[in-house]
Amino acid sequence: MPQVKPNAFLRWLARCTLRMGGGKVTGTLPDIPRLVFIIAPHSSNWDGLWGMAAKIALGMKVKVLGKASLFWWPLGPLLHKLGVIPLDRSSPQGTVGQAVDLLRNNEKMWPVS
Repeated sequence: MPQVKPNAFLRWLARCTLRMGGGKVTGTLPDIPRLVFIIAPHSSNWDGLWGMAAKIALGMKVKVLGKASLFWWPLGPLLHKLGVIPLDRSSPQGTVGQAVDLLRNNEKMWPVS
């Protein structure tokens, strides 16, 4: 699994966030260069917070697809730093087409949708 540079404080904070929400991370992830996570059902905006907490807690270097309308100042630069890729949901190419292009153009990528 692609890993980020360790940051003990952020990983601790993310684990505490998960615990406070009643969640925990279990299991193992495969050691392969490309993989797609699909998190469902995406029924609330809180799902993004829980997903980002899990990503940080595990130290995963993954890309996350997020709607382009979230990328306003000051949230935009922070989202880019966290590995979020803006997805234009009004694009004629469609969200699936944009995701497929991202996978085709990157040898190592673990996008989360």
